[in-house]
Amino acid sequence: DGPIPKEKETLLTFLPGSRRVEAETLAPFYLSVAQQIRRVYPEMRFQMMVSPFLPQEHLPQILQAAPHPKFGGTAGIWRDQHLEAPDGTCIRIVQNDSLQHLARSCMAISLPGTKTAEAGVLGVPVLCFTPLNRPETLPFIGWMGLLDWIPGGRHLKGKLLLGMKSKMGLLAQPNQLAGLALMPELLDVLSPEIVGANALDLLSRP
Repeated sequence: DGPIPKEKETLLTFLPGSRRVEAETLAPFYLSVAQQIRRVYPEMRFQMMVSPFLPQEHLPQILQAAPHPKFGGTAGIWRDQHLEAPDGTCIRIVQNDSLQHLARSCMAISLPGTKTAEAGVLGVPVLCFTPLNRPETLPFIGWMGLLDWIPGGRHLKGKLLLGMKSKMGLLAQPNQLAGLALMPELLDVLSPEIVGANALDLLSRP
């Protein structure tokens, strides 16, 4: 209860997913997005929620990974629970009490998943994005997920997903429940520049 904390106006949250490969790939991707936003909103602060199941001692190695050539981004340096870019842009890394920290955000940028539902319940606007840069690595349930266990199946899964892009429908959980795009969604081969431009457009329309 009480007034909305001032941080809500100047705190943006990145949600990379719970798997190690997602954190490794999206840490430099998100750091580049943060740099773009900070150039327009220099007062903006950033945080990234990482899975509590990722060992704390491995976080520097995971989050300082070089940008993946199919995703791009900015390599960061681990400093005191922050990921820092060469220009001074910092993302605070949060592993615990994620809902409390998410609730203080003015916006979140997230992969599809339960975090989009949690943000919706908390009243936090979300830009949901599904990068098809490496579609063979995307987790899927059902028969599509079984392709991961067949020799050559991942490659086939990637080709199928790219072919199904126009038929995949809504992916964020609140959108699926409502049957309409309450949260804007991006589904394509994506770069930090594309995601950053869409985030800036949303921030300009409170």
